Amino acid sequence: MTNIVDHELTHYFLGRALAVRPAWLNEGLSEYFAAAEVRDDTIWLGGLSADRMQLLRTASLIPLKTFFTIDTTSSYYNESAKANVFYVQAWAFVHYLMHGEYASRFKSYIDALATGDANLLEYLGVSERDLESAFSTYVKVSLPRQANRCKSLR
Repeated sequence: MTNIVDHELTHYFLGRALAVRPAWLNEGLSEYFAAAEVRDDTIWLGGLSADRMQLLRTASLIPLKTFFTIDTTSSYYNESAKANVFYVQAWAFVHYLMHGEYASRFKSYIDALATGDANLLEYLGVSERDLESAFSTYVKVSLPRQANRCKSLR
C-alpha cells in the first residue's frame, strides 16, 4: 500500500512542479520514487524488484517512437497487459536516464519541463535510434548488474 501512496504523491508533486508531463516521465518517475527505501536513516532510490526484472526479461520493449507518444487514451495506458509493460519500461527508462550517461542532461530536460514543453532527444543530444539501442543494452546488460545498487540521498 505504501508504494501506491508514494506513487500517487509523486504524481501530485510532479503536477505542481512541471508544466508538461509526458506519460512515460510521469509514470516512470512515480514508479522510480515509489520504490524508494529507507535504510539506516538514508533514502535509497533506484532499487530493482524481481518482478520488474522478470517482466523486462520476458516482454518486448515498446519502440521509443511509440513510447514517447503514449498518453492516457492509449491502449498502452489502459489495457492491463500493455500497461504493465509500459509502466515497467517507463520505470526502466527513467532509471537509465537518472543513473546512466545522460543523468545531467536529463536533469536539464526536467528543469525545462517546469516552464513548458521540451524535446528529450535535443536535450540528450542523441538520435532516437541511438538512444533506443543504448537503452536496450542497458536493460539487457547493465540494469541486472545494478540489482543491489541504489542512489543514496543522504
